[in-house]
This record gives sequence, C-alpha cells and structure tokens, in this order.
Amino acid sequence: MARKVGHIVGDLLETIERLETKTADRTYAEFASDWELRFIVERGIEVISEATRHLPDEIKAIRPEIEWRSIAGIGNILRHEYHAISSKIIWDVVKSELPQLKAAIQAIAASEVMAIWARLTITTAFTRRSDVKARFASPALLTILRRCRLPACQLR
Repeated sequence: MARKVGHIVGDLLETIERLETKTADRTYAEFASDWELRFIVERGIEVISEATRHLPDEIKAIRPEIEWRSIAGIGNILRHEYHAISSKIIWDVVKSELPQLKAAIQAIAASEVMAIWARLTITTAFTRRSDVKARFASPALLTILRRCRLPACQLR
C-alpha cells in the first residue's frame, strides 16, 4: 500500500495527541487499574512504533537524538511479549518519552526536507531502503531532490 510520508507524520502526531488526551489528569494508579485505558495506550504505542518504521532514514536523520530503533522495538515487545511488559514502563513511555517524540515529529513536519518528502509516495510493502520507490509529482521536485541529494532510492 502506498503512503505519503506526510500522512505517516500526521498519523504519528494524531496518535500522540490522542494518547495525551486519554492520559491527561490521570495518575499511574488509575492507569494501572484500568484495563481498557492500558489497552488503548498500548495499541497507540504500537501504531506509533509501526509508523516510525515507515519513515525514511533521511527523515529520521533530522532528529538523530530520537532512539528510532527503541521505538520500533517497543512495538515488537507489545505485539509479541505483551504479557511481560509492566504498566509502569508503558506509563513512563507515555509521560516521559512521548512529549519528546511529539516535539521531534513537529520539528520534522516543519522541516525543509519534510516539505520535499511530503510530495513523495512511498511504497511501504518493501522493507529495504533500496526497494523503496518514489513517484514524483513534478520534474521540478526531482531537480530539487537531486540537488539536495535525497533520497537514495529508485526513481521511476
């Protein structure tokens, strides 16, 4: 399924904001005792994890201080080791890590590189960067992209 990078960034921001709303004015004790809230938050973190996997490396490089591999990793843990993760870890992610990620995603959304990538359609069925194919909206965009030396992908 083809996705535009701008849609992925939008999904990330929307999910983070919804998790912030769901957990606002809640204590850890309330979170830990509310199965439905924990389920919603864990699913939101899975969505965030999966969305970050589809961000091109050039986009992630805008904010290298973000531990992108860890974000991908927590999604794997939630999917495969869901029974072993503590509510405290999830709560700490929501309250400590998501605000930092939100700021980074907002900075990415406002960046010049993102302005270029937002016009590209990424085929997410492929996992290797060399397999990613981009369809350009115009020859002018292709010229800008080559001038910026972005991205290292096949052009069609």
